[in-house]
Amino acid sequence: MAIGIVAIIALGVGTHIFEITMKAAATQASLSRKRMVVLGAVFGGIQMLLMLLGLFVTWIIEENCEMDMVNHIYRYAAICFLFMLIAKSLFEGIYTKEFLECRAEPLSLKQWGMQAIRAGIESSVVGMSITYLNPDTLYDMVCVLCISILSAIGGLWYGYWSGVKGQRVLNLSGAFMLGIAGVYMIIRQKAGI
Repeated sequence: MAIGIVAIIALGVGTHIFEITMKAAATQASLSRKRMVVLGAVFGGIQMLLMLLGLFVTWIIEENCEMDMVNHIYRYAAICFLFMLIAKSLFEGIYTKEFLECRAEPLSLKQWGMQAIRAGIESSVVGMSITYLNPDTLYDMVCVLCISILSAIGGLWYGYWSGVKGQRVLNLSGAFMLGIAGVYMIIRQKAGI
């Protein structure tokens, strides 16, 4: 069951990645397929590194804090962070801002990397949540990496060719998927799993 929840979390964050890259691509004067793949891989890779940061923080806390109290506080913090992410997605889904599409100079890899880092806070929260749900993280990392890269490339392609459309649906569907994971985490917490 935890494996399916990890996929749902990854898809929830993937909707956010898709929206961000869609907006970035809608402002590009030119964007080749090769550049889309490179930018998508960079964006997904940075998201993966930030998710690993969340995994690492979780591992450090669980290894160095033997006390049950600290682990409980951390688990509740992971749940709270996930629900803050859900609230953010709901807010952005309900109050969608108009996005001005204008073609500009291509983003450099440095600018793109900074944009990925700014958007990557969610990935750290996802890393914390994934570790809480499933300590065997190899599948989780591969799942999140693949979905992040595919979401970034898909967002770039869609935004460049079709513009910015469907922001509300992306945000609300992401909030819904993360909400499923949050409820699952609460049920596990109550059951003492």
